[in-house]
Amino acid sequence: MCNALAAGANGYILKGVSGLTLIDALKRVHAGQPYVTPELAVRLLVGGKLLPKREAKVQAALTYRERQLLDHISKGHTNREIADRLGLTVATTKVYLTQLLKKMRVRSRLQAVIAARNQTP
Repeated sequence: MCNALAAGANGYILKGVSGLTLIDALKRVHAGQPYVTPELAVRLLVGGKLLPKREAKVQAALTYRERQLLDHISKGHTNREIADRLGLTVATTKVYLTQLLKKMRVRSRLQAVIAARNQTP
């Protein structure tokens, strides 16, 4: 895949993508935009090396809200501070945090931040 992109391919998708993803990729490439699936982008860009497929799927699968939460916990914000900044209740913030930790396969906020930093270019 890296060889294809290095050789000038404008896009690359993995086998098994949905029809909608394929259509989106074709439209973007036809419009002159580069395209790779989010999972592939994470695998290509993180630390300049390919992540194991499972880790790439986790990072690509984080929702916008989970990424916001990860950003706030990386800044040391408490659940109350996060809730206030995102317009959530503390209980909802805790639910998002629990989902994030499970998805990242870590046990603590600190481990989540370390994992995210290790996987960011």
